[in-house]
Amino acid sequence: MQPTTATEPTKPKRRHRRRARNGDGSCYRDSNGTWVAQRWTKPTAAGGRRRVRAYGPTEAQALERVLRKVAELELGLDTEMLVETFMATKYLPSKADTVRVTTKGNYEAFSRLWVVPFLGKRKLAELTPLVMEETLIEMAKQGATADIRRKWVGYMRSALRRAVAWGLILKNPLDDVVKPRSAKKPIRFLTRAEITKFLDAAHSDRLFALYVTAIATGLRQGELFGLQTADVDLERGFINVRYSLADIEGELTLQPPKTRTSTRRVDIDQHTIDVLREHVEKHPPPTEGRGAGFVFTSLAGLPLRRSNLIRRSFSTLLRKTRLGKVRFHDLRHTHASLLLAEGVHPKVVQERLGHAGISMTMDLYSHLLPSMQGDAVTKLGPLFTPTPQAMPSLPPKARSGARQAVPPALPPADIGLPAATSAPDDDGDRPGALAFLVGTGRPTV
Repeated sequence: MQPTTATEPTKPKRRHRRRARNGDGSCYRDSNGTWVAQRWTKPTAAGGRRRVRAYGPTEAQALERVLRKVAELELGLDTEMLVETFMATKYLPSKADTVRVTTKGNYEAFSRLWVVPFLGKRKLAELTPLVMEETLIEMAKQGATADIRRKWVGYMRSALRRAVAWGLILKNPLDDVVKPRSAKKPIRFLTRAEITKFLDAAHSDRLFALYVTAIATGLRQGELFGLQTADVDLERGFINVRYSLADIEGELTLQPPKTRTSTRRVDIDQHTIDVLREHVEKHPPPTEGRGAGFVFTSLAGLPLRRSNLIRRSFSTLLRKTRLGKVRFHDLRHTHASLLLAEGVHPKVVQERLGHAGISMTMDLYSHLLPSMQGDAVTKLGPLFTPTPQAMPSLPPKARSGARQAVPPALPPADIGLPAATSAPDDDGDRPGALAFLVGTGRPTV
C-alpha cells in the first residue's frame, strides 16, 4: 500500500498588470476617501513638463478630470480664467456689435444678477454638467423661478458655446443639461367692457390718444413713444413703424424696432384717425428741441419716459377703474385678442404685431382660438354627406315611412379662416374687429 501524500494547495493565478508607462501618472485614494488622479503633460518646446492633479468621488471621474486638464494645458487653454472674467472681458464685449444696445444692457444685468453670484469665482475650465445642475438647484433654493432658470440655461449655453469656439474650453458643459420646466402664464388682456371702462376714465387724460392707439394698433410701448409725425398718415389711414424709443442708461434714444419684421405698416380705423387728429390739434408736436417730431410728448414737450407715464398717468387710471394688475404691454395683448375673437387670420395678427414669425403668435394666443377646430369640422361635414343620387333606392313601402333626405349644403370654397381687410367700404369707414370703438368720443360696446 502506497503512502498517501498531502496535496499541495494550488496558488491563485497572479493577475498580470501592465506596468505604467512614463507619463501615465497614477490614481489613488487619499485618507478622506477621495480619488486623486495625477498625470504629466507632454514636454514643451523648452523641454519642461508639468504635473497635473485632479480629484473626484470616483476613480473614473478623477481620471476624466485630470485628462481634461492635461488636454487643456497642452492646447494652450487658459485654465485659470474665472467665469466673471470671461463674462466681463470676452463674452459681453462681443455682443456690442451683434445685438441692440438695450439687449446688451439686458445681458449685462442678467450676468450681474444671476451668473456672477453663483459661478463668478469658479474657473471656466472647472465647469461640468454636474456643476451646472448643482448651480440650478442652488438658484432654486435662493428663490429663482423656473422661468429665470430656463433663461439662465439658454443664456449660459450661448456664452459657453462662444468659449468653445474661441478655444477657451473643450466642451460646452450645458449641452447635456435639460432646461427646467415652467408653467405657461396666462395672458392678461382687457375685455370689451374693461376697454370701455378704461377709455372712459382716460378720456380727460392728455394722452388719451396714446391709449386708443395702443389698443387699436397693438404697437409696442417703445414704438408708440418713438412715433414720429412724418410716419402717421391720417389721410390714407396708416402708421409706418420705423423707430422705437429706448431708455439706455437714463438717456432716451431712437433706434430701429425690435426685429426685422417690426418695421411695418399698420392700418388704422376711422375712430383712431379722428382721435389722433384731435390730439394733434390740441397738443401740436414741438417743432424744435428734444421732442421735435414726436406725436406723443410730456407736458414739457419732451419724449415720453416709461417710468413717468406709468407713475403719473397709467397707474392712476388703473386705480380709478379698479381693473387690477394690468401692464401697459397688456394693451398689445388686448389688440390681438380683439382681432382673433372676430375671426381675423393669425397671419394678419402676426403682421400687425410685428412678430418674427406666425409660430410666436400662435404660441402666445392659441388659447384664444378654442372654436377653430369646431369651425373647421363644421365646414368639413358637408364634404362627407352623400348626395341624393348616391343614396340607395328603397322599396315603395319602406320609402313611405323613411325620413326625407335633406339636400346637403354646398361645400365652401375655402375652409380657412377669413382674412382681415383694411379696405374702406362704400361710406369710407374702416370696419373690422375694432368697429365697437367707432362712434362717440368714448367707445361703447
